[in-house]
Amino acid sequence: ANPDGAASQQRGNARGVDLNRNFPDSWRRQGAGTRLWSGPTPASEPETQGLMAFLRRVRPDAVLVFHQDFAVVDTTHRRSAQAGRRLAQWLGLPARPVGCPGPCSGTLTGWVDSRLGAVALTVELPGTKRVPDVDRAANAVLSLARWLAD
Repeated sequence: ANPDGAASQQRGNARGVDLNRNFPDSWRRQGAGTRLWSGPTPASEPETQGLMAFLRRVRPDAVLVFHQDFAVVDTTHRRSAQAGRRLAQWLGLPARPVGCPGPCSGTLTGWVDSRLGAVALTVELPGTKRVPDVDRAANAVLSLARWLAD
């Protein structure tokens, strides 16, 4: 749902809202006028509302969010930590809780974890995209899906 911030040197949608600060879980108004603006109210953005409606409808067992470029699998959410460690191993990345520049509030994974009760992981990919890395990532996601199904 977010634009590719690394490619465009920005994080916000067309109204300048960082969608990964706009979800209603632990939301707080912060960063107005900066690249980390949470928006005027929780779930104020159409992208956030659409993603929430979609996820409520499909009720996923897991949600994976791919960001770049810290090269780590975030294991912040306790319910998701074991799955995150597995995924990190398959991806060849470290696994650890990842902090935010400032408070982590209004995140998609926080909302999925607390409101939907699903595994919620953020994968911070390395900054480079090579074909073997893409193949490994695809295989890791398939391995995680099989592991979750067992």
